[in-house]
Amino acid sequence: VSLSKQSFRAGPAGSDLANMENESTEVYLTSKLGPDGFVMQSVALDEDEKNTGRLTHCFEFTGLDEDTKYHYILAAEVDTDAGEGWKRAVIGCDNTDTSKEHSFRTAKSSYSSINFAAYSCHDPYSWKAGEAYEGIWPEMAKLRDTLDLTIGGG
Repeated sequence: VSLSKQSFRAGPAGSDLANMENESTEVYLTSKLGPDGFVMQSVALDEDEKNTGRLTHCFEFTGLDEDTKYHYILAAEVDTDAGEGWKRAVIGCDNTDTSKEHSFRTAKSSYSSINFAAYSCHDPYSWKAGEAYEGIWPEMAKLRDTLDLTIGGG
């Protein structure tokens, strides 16, 4: 996972996020954003044939600036074999749709009021004629820049 205060897609790194010029993620991003233009954490995830949950991982970044928008991408390294049509930046590389750019805002040090949304993990999607559709997600997307906190519970 890599974080940057500037857009990965609209900035200098956006020229080849799908392949990263066949360089490691760190080498590619350093060449495009400079050594202080991003922060990154890496973890090796193996195939989870027995559904053990090993492919689940939480990243914890410290030292981020408060009340600051950070863009993020999730990228695989150059030697990852994920089949034909594989893109190195698996989240955050679609250059054709800027609404799919992934970002978050860090918390403020203090609040006079707070805007939040909550949803149940039991039905974040809606069902119509026996098939899931986007449900609440289009509405949440409209609010995302006005929310201080989102709670998914269940």
